[in-house]
Amino acid sequence: MPPEDPPCNDCRVDLTPENEDAAAIYQICKRQVLTAGPENEVIDLDYSTVIMVMDLYQVKDKKGCLNKVSKIFHHMLNDSRSERD
Repeated sequence: MPPEDPPCNDCRVDLTPENEDAAAIYQICKRQVLTAGPENEVIDLDYSTVIMVMDLYQVKDKKGCLNKVSKIFHHMLNDSRSERD
């Protein structure tokens, strides 16, 4: 944990080129989710949407990108669940 809140304009993370596609696809698809249960709990990402967007953006390494997008999504989902508990 940093000692103080960082200023937003100075906190930008520069991605390595091999992660740029996954980050862009994640940003587009992150709210396209599957839900379940009476409270519509988010359980996963809608991967058909991810595949469609990767096709539209002509991502070359679709398997690698899909894996990275999934890891990002589940990391963020687990963080949000931890914050609620």
